[in-house]
Amino acid sequence: MGYRDDDEALRARVAHLEGELAEANAELARLKGAKSDEAFGRSNAWLGGATRLGFERELDHELSEEDLEELVSILRLEFGELGRTDRIGGTLTWGTGQHRNQGGRLVEVTVERRRGRTRLVVRESLGLIAGGLFGGIVGGLGGGGLGAVVPLAIVGGVAPPIIPLLAIGWLGLTWGGVRVLYGSLARRRAEGHTRLARRIDSLFAESRPAVRARVEASAEDEREELDAAAPPRARRNEA
Repeated sequence: MGYRDDDEALRARVAHLEGELAEANAELARLKGAKSDEAFGRSNAWLGGATRLGFERELDHELSEEDLEELVSILRLEFGELGRTDRIGGTLTWGTGQHRNQGGRLVEVTVERRRGRTRLVVRESLGLIAGGLFGGIVGGLGGGGLGAVVPLAIVGGVAPPIIPLLAIGWLGLTWGGVRVLYGSLARRRAEGHTRLARRIDSLFAESRPAVRARVEASAEDEREELDAAAPPRARRNEA
């Protein structure tokens, strides 16, 4: 009876220490991955917002299959679609299912489990949105508006040297308006990434290393070996 009690106490202690280690690792990963706003994309001064968003997380243990399923559920809820999920060895990738030409979000998430560690990378590209807004609105409204600004300036008696300045001013005004619009959109997307990072941090904090199952299995195997090696009389008394 004493051996069984010691074995159960040892297994409980190991499980408790693993839980504390997992929480500490998750907290370190959270602090490491959120040092500054640059983790969510560096702003482009000309465009008024970042063209790429995302963040990274690293853990000193491998996530379990249950944690991976929960992670995919979080991604689907956050981005509002089922997306596509692929598995190659120890690497899982999830991405939005929208085609590039359909105006959907371009998000790619990679989770690598290798050599007892887990690395998560989230990336979203806003390049197509920026190109559509600045190319479409500035090119269309800005360039097309010159067809009205220049004739009106001529009819209004504006001095010829001033007309090019008016044209540049119109284009600058159009660019500035689109820059404000794009900056607002990029900030909303960055806020979404911040919210997603917090949810993933919570998941990681509650996760348990996949190696835990192997530790418990090893303890069970060791106990069976000790029981098999014990004298027959000791096993009958223990029974």
